[in-house]
Amino acid sequence: MKYVDSFLSAACLALLICGCGGDGKPPLAPVSGIVTLEGVPVSGATISFIPVGGGRVGTAQTDGTGRYVMSTFPGDEADGALIGEHKVAIMKVTGPGASKPAEANPPADDGSDGLAPASGDFDNGGDNADGDEGLEYLVPARYMNPDSSNLTITVEEGGTESGDFKLTVQ
Repeated sequence: MKYVDSFLSAACLALLICGCGGDGKPPLAPVSGIVTLEGVPVSGATISFIPVGGGRVGTAQTDGTGRYVMSTFPGDEADGALIGEHKVAIMKVTGPGASKPAEANPPADDGSDGLAPASGDFDNGGDNADGDEGLEYLVPARYMNPDSSNLTITVEEGGTESGDFKLTVQ
């Protein structure tokens, strides 16, 4: 009986620590910041947080001052990002064929769950990728790929309002 009591105590403690949120969503924390390119705020850019260990991608769009507020679940505007380490991709493209960014993790027709892979294998093209004719990269193309952007952020439990990204042309 002693072991059963110990097990039950440990199980209750684990539930308290991990939480038992009934909404089925993983723990999120609020994240906001400013994106600049050579010190100038970048408006209308799409920023994505891709969890290093896999999981739901967070996305946001910058406003006229370059400020963004991260969101992970459709319909929950500014709900934050998954807690943990993320690779970051930032893009702003204009021209024929450039599309507006999609909402964060929309339901897919192909049965996928909108989750990022645990490791990279991202192919966002590049300056000379097929189908890019006439596109103008208003943020250097290397920032579009989380594996080449060299941008990361660690989302802590309390969140942050200083998730700033200072991009450069070189």
